[in-house]
Amino acid sequence: VSSQSTRSSGINAEYGETWMKKDDGALCALFKETGFNIVSHPRVGRGGGVALVTRKRTKTSKYCHKFKHFECLEVLLKEPTNTRIVVVYRPGTSGQFTAFLDELEDLFLKLAERKERCIICGDFNIHVENGLDPQVRKFNEL
Repeated sequence: VSSQSTRSSGINAEYGETWMKKDDGALCALFKETGFNIVSHPRVGRGGGVALVTRKRTKTSKYCHKFKHFECLEVLLKEPTNTRIVVVYRPGTSGQFTAFLDELEDLFLKLAERKERCIICGDFNIHVENGLDPQVRKFNEL
């Protein structure tokens, strides 16, 4: 699991791209043995996908979205307050940037209908530090 951390108002979670498969029960058991849960959305086929690791006692609900240009996992953390964490992974080789932005906007519109606080994180494979790049500007406008 290649991961990053998010810590916000009592929420402590790790997220990232994975190379898990649907039947990786041994890996899930290892997380549970160490006091954590892993909520994952494996990629169909050769492995991959996205995941969120939380403390074992945190109650969660998982929602998977299907998009063509990125992978996405939405997890509702029910404690300490209802918070949605959305993990996105866009492969660097995916191309079709405009189609990616259209799908990402669709996701944002769906999330805007939710009443819980929402944290969106992940690897978009966009170099946001390059403010002169036209793709970065379009991404930031979203």
